[in-house]
Amino acid sequence: MPLFGRSRKAADNEDAVTSAAVAEEEAPANGADPAMSVGGYREYLLTRTSPMQPFGVDIMAALGLSLCETILSDFDVPHFDAAAAPGYGVRAEDVRGASPASPVTLAVVGELASGAIAEDALAPRTAMLLAAGAPIPRGVDTVVPVADTDAGTVDVTIRRATDVGEGVRSKGVDIAEGDVIAREGERVTPPMVGVLAGIGIDRILVRPRPRVVVMSFAKDMVEPGLPLTHRGESYDAASWYVAAAAREAGALSVHVSTDLSDRASLRQALADQLIRADLLITVGGTERGGILRDTLDARDDPLFAAVDMHPGSEHGFAILDGTVPALLLPAGLVAAAAGFTAFAEPLLRRLQGLPDDTGQTTAVAQRLLAPRAAGETTYVPVRVDNGQAVRAGDPHTELQALKEADGLAVVSEQVAAGSEVTVLPWRAGER
Repeated sequence: MPLFGRSRKAADNEDAVTSAAVAEEEAPANGADPAMSVGGYREYLLTRTSPMQPFGVDIMAALGLSLCETILSDFDVPHFDAAAAPGYGVRAEDVRGASPASPVTLAVVGELASGAIAEDALAPRTAMLLAAGAPIPRGVDTVVPVADTDAGTVDVTIRRATDVGEGVRSKGVDIAEGDVIAREGERVTPPMVGVLAGIGIDRILVRPRPRVVVMSFAKDMVEPGLPLTHRGESYDAASWYVAAAAREAGALSVHVSTDLSDRASLRQALADQLIRADLLITVGGTERGGILRDTLDARDDPLFAAVDMHPGSEHGFAILDGTVPALLLPAGLVAAAAGFTAFAEPLLRRLQGLPDDTGQTTAVAQRLLAPRAAGETTYVPVRVDNGQAVRAGDPHTELQALKEADGLAVVSEQVAAGSEVTVLPWRAGER
C-alpha cells in the first residue's frame, strides 16, 4: 500500500506540492541539486507522508503502537459497592455511640468472601463479616474495621462508631461510566493495557508498525562477520545503526546486504524488497556519481537535495516503482545518524500516527560550538553529563562518538561555552 502517494494521475497536483516545498529554498544552479534547509527538507518529506491505515488487534499485540480511537468506559469500576478492607458490615444506626468504654455487641449472621453475593438483606442489630472487595449486602451502609472489634464469629463486640459510607468502596469510584480511558494518538503502554483489561476491553484499533528495509550503498563497506580483503575496506556501521534506530523508533526493521557489482543487480536488489517494505532507507550512494544515483531512473522520480547540514549534506527521496517510498541518507556513521534523527525518525512517527515530537532537550555547552559554515546546521555528537553537553569523539573517531554520545547537539549558530544548546537524543524509543 503506497504511503507516500505519487500516482501518475496526480502528477500535476504533486508537482505543485513539490514546488511549494522547494520554492522557499535556494534555486539550483548549473544543474546542481536544489539547496534546502533542514526544516524545509523535513517538511517536504512530511507532506509526502500519511499515517498508516489502522487495524484491530488484541491489547497485548497493540503494545507500543499508536491508538486510533478514543476509548470511553462503558460501565463503572467497581460496578457494585464493595468493602474497602476486611471488616463487619453493619447498619450505622446500630453502632451509633459505640466506644471502648461503651461497646456494642451484634450477632454475626454470616461471612462473605470477595466475589460472593449475600442473598438476603442484613437484619437490624446484626453484622456480617466481609472480606476486602466483597459486595456490600443490602441493608449494610457501613463497614467497621476488624481492628475496632474483638473479631468475634458468633457475636462481635464493636468498640467504635462508624458513619454511613465509611469503609465502603463506592460503585464507580475507580472508573466511572463515560470516563475517558485513552485518547486517539496515544502510544499503548503496559499501564494502558492493564486499564483496558480492567474495563473488559480485549481489542483496540491501532496503526501497525512500519516495515522498514535498510540497505547500504556505501562503497568499500563490508558486512560484519565477513573478512576485509584490502586496506581500503571498512566494516559497515552506519546502515546497521540506522536499522537498529528504526526498530527502536517503533518500526519492524531489517538490514539487507547489497550487491554493488552492477546496475542490474542493484535494481533487482531494490525490487526484491518492495513487497515487504512500507519504507526503504538507503545509506550511501547519494553523492554525485554515486552508485545509487546511477541505479535510480525517471520512473522512481527521485529528488536529490543539498541540505544545509553537516556532516552529510547529500540527501534524497524516491518512489520505487511508483509504490514504495525510499529515504536516501548519505554515507558516514555520524552523517547517517544525523539524517536518521532529522528526517527518518519524523517520518516513522508520522507513519505511526504519533505527534511530531523531536524529543529535543537542552544542555549547557562545555566548550565553544560553531557550525562549519554560516547558514549551515552542524550536528555534533555529545555526551550529556550533569546538564553539560560534552563533545563525544571528533570527526576522525566516529565509532568512539557513537559509543560515548547520548545524542546530537544541533548547532546552527555559534554557541559560547556556558550557553544552552539544543540536543536531539539518539535513543528514539525512550520518548
